[in-house]
Amino acid sequence: MNVLLTCAGRRNYVVDYFKSALDTGGYVFAANNTHDVSSMAVCDDFALMPSIYEDDYIEHVLGFCGRNDVSLIVPLFDLELPILARHKREFTDQGISVAVSDPEICNICLDKVCAQEFFEESSFNVAPLFTDVELANQALECGEISFPLFVKPRLGMGSIGVYRVNTRKQLRACFEMVQDEIQETYLSERSMPLKGKEVIIQEEFPGSHYLLDVVNDFEGGYITTFVKEPLSRWAGEADGAVTRDIPALKELGAKLSEALGHIGNLDADVFWDGENAYILDMNPRFGGGYPFSHMAGADLPAAYVAWASGKKPDPSCFEIEYGVKSVKGISLHRVKY
Repeated sequence: MNVLLTCAGRRNYVVDYFKSALDTGGYVFAANNTHDVSSMAVCDDFALMPSIYEDDYIEHVLGFCGRNDVSLIVPLFDLELPILARHKREFTDQGISVAVSDPEICNICLDKVCAQEFFEESSFNVAPLFTDVELANQALECGEISFPLFVKPRLGMGSIGVYRVNTRKQLRACFEMVQDEIQETYLSERSMPLKGKEVIIQEEFPGSHYLLDVVNDFEGGYITTFVKEPLSRWAGEADGAVTRDIPALKELGAKLSEALGHIGNLDADVFWDGENAYILDMNPRFGGGYPFSHMAGADLPAAYVAWASGKKPDPSCFEIEYGVKSVKGISLHRVKY
C-alpha cells in the first residue's frame, strides 16, 4: 500500500509513523504547496500541489494518486478537510480510501458557531458565545458572562488571533484587531462568507485543560478515547503531555463519537472541573496531541492502513500506558532536492 499525506506541512512525525506502519510494504508520499517543510524532507517522495482553493486542486491530487498507485489519503489540515470531503466519491470510485469525515461533520468542527449549535442539540455543556461586541457587552451588563473573555477567529486554528481580555476597552479593540488579522492569514478566503460574523467572543472555561483522541473506525464506529493532560503549549499545540486514565473523559469521548460519527481520529480540547466538561475545539484529523498517545503505545497509522486494506487492526493499536510523560523537540532534516 502507498499512502499520501496531504497538506503535511511540519508534521514529519506523522510521515515517520506511517512509514513504520507500512514497514517495507509501501511508500509514504507527502503533499504540500511548498517544498520547504519538514514532511517533504522525510517522506519517500513528495508532491508539490497548488493551493487547496485552486479549481484544479482535486484534479492534481487524483492524478498523483493514479500515477503512484496510492490507496490511502490522510489529510492533515483543517481547511482542506471539507474540500476533500466534498470530492470523496471521486477517490473511492478509483479504489482510494480517504480518511475524512462527511462535509457536514467537517464544517461543524471547523466553524465554532456550528459547533456550539451541535453541542446544544447533543446535550453537551456550553458557555455563551457571541459574534457581536454589543451583544457581548449587554451580556456583561446583565451578568450573563464575566471577564476574562477570549476573542478569536470563528474558524480559528493554531492560536491565530487569540486574545484574552479583561476590560470592555480591550474587548472592542481586540475584536476589531482580530477582524484585521484574519485578512492577513490563510483563514481569509474561507472567512469571506462570514463577513461581520467571522470573530467570536467566549467566556473562559472552568477547570483543567485536557487533550482527547476520540478514535472511530472508517465506518464511523467508536473504538476508544485517549486522554492526555498537557504540560505546556506553543502556537496552539501542546509541547508536552502526560497520558491519563480518567473514566469521565473517556465517556465524554464515547458520547461525542456517537453524536458526531466522524471518521478516524478526532483531536479535541476539553476543559474539565471534576464534574462538568466543556469542549473547546474539535479537529477530525491527526492533531498535535496525537504524538503523546503514540509515545504511550497507540498506533493509529497502523490501524488506518489495516482499515484501508479491508483488514481488522491489531487491538494493541488502541492500547496506551497511563502516566507516560513525553515532550516535543526541534529536529533538523537535510532536504534532498
